[in-house]
Amino acid sequence: MKTLEKRLFHLFEPADIRAARGLSTSTIACPRVGQVRATVATDGTEHEVVLELSAHRRGGMTLETKCSTEAGRRGRPCAVLAAALLEVDRRGLFSGIHDQTPVTLDIVGDDVGVDAGIALQADGAADDDVGVAGEPEDDVAGRAAPPAAPVFTPPRRGGPR
Repeated sequence: MKTLEKRLFHLFEPADIRAARGLSTSTIACPRVGQVRATVATDGTEHEVVLELSAHRRGGMTLETKCSTEAGRRGRPCAVLAAALLEVDRRGLFSGIHDQTPVTLDIVGDDVGVDAGIALQADGAADDDVGVAGEPEDDVAGRAAPPAAPVFTPPRRGGPR
């Protein structure tokens, strides 16, 4: 089985991975399927990490994360996030993801700017299903997808009932 560590840790700095192995996860909870809330302790400070797994319509999954550390608020991978992913792997919370399923790590930052909300690809997957709300998604050839046709309901025969 391919773990989150094997799928996503190439996106983290080696120093963050080493530091993550020494951190302890204080609490971890799963309020819903595909959602994890963790508290990780670092040097007397506790940081919150929220993980949410969602499926794409055309295959693949996105692991959206929010982290209360400085790097996490800027939308960057950090040791606290890596520690939370290690604990999720250890407990097998996302073990239902098939080995062939591409997973995208999306670290949602609090600050609006260039670094916020950077989506990082794992397993060399192309994330062509994620778009900005209100904008048409591109199809495979890169052209804008045609707008959805309005739903037509034919009138009933025989009058009202």
